[in-house]
Formats: sequence, C-alpha cells, structure tokens
Amino acid sequence: MFDSVFARVAAVLLIAAAVWKLPGGGTAASVVWEALGAGMLALIAWTAWRFGKEHWLELDRLGEQGRLVLYGSVALLLVALAGKSLLWQTSLGSVLWLLMVGGVVAGAYRSWQLWREL
Repeated sequence: MFDSVFARVAAVLLIAAAVWKLPGGGTAASVVWEALGAGMLALIAWTAWRFGKEHWLELDRLGEQGRLVLYGSVALLLVALAGKSLLWQTSLGSVLWLLMVGGVVAGAYRSWQLWREL
C-alpha cells in the first residue's frame, strides 16, 4: 500500500513541477481548473435531476412550500458556486457569499425537516 501511495504522490509532484517550470503551464492549469469547475456544476445539476426522477412522489408530497424551499436552495447553491471567485474579491462580496451558503444550509435543513414530517 505504501508503494502505491508514494507513486501517486510522486506523480502529482511531477505534474506540479511540469506546470510550474514549463512555458504555458499556467495557462494549461487554468484551463484544467475551469474544466473541473464546469464539470462540478454539471455533476450537481445531474445529481439534482436524478434525485427528482427517483424521489418524485416524495417531492410531490412535500407540497408547494417544501418544493420551493428545496429548489430554491439548490438554485442558490449553484449561484454561490458560480459566483464564488467574483464575490471573494471584496469583503462585502465575501460576506454575501457566506450568507448565501448559510441560506443554502438553512434551506436544506428545513427541507429535511419537512421530509421527516411526511
């Protein structure tokens, strides 16, 4: 096990050194980072879609208010993730981002409470 962990760490360090020293490495790293961010947002959207397909009856039983809170929390999470880099450039934006994440957590908790009451 130690050998495979060592090999993986060595591979990551080798890639990091290549990005650091090779010309154009920073641009390539930026492209990979943006692709990972887009993939993350796509994965969140796909997960929400699958959840809706698998639990449509429970979602219907939540009622309009419960679905509004749940879907609003998911939408707020997507907005917070998409705007993180822009919002963290100022202190007011950072506070706004933290409030958005707090709203997501509160909405998720309220949705969970409503689901438990079913």
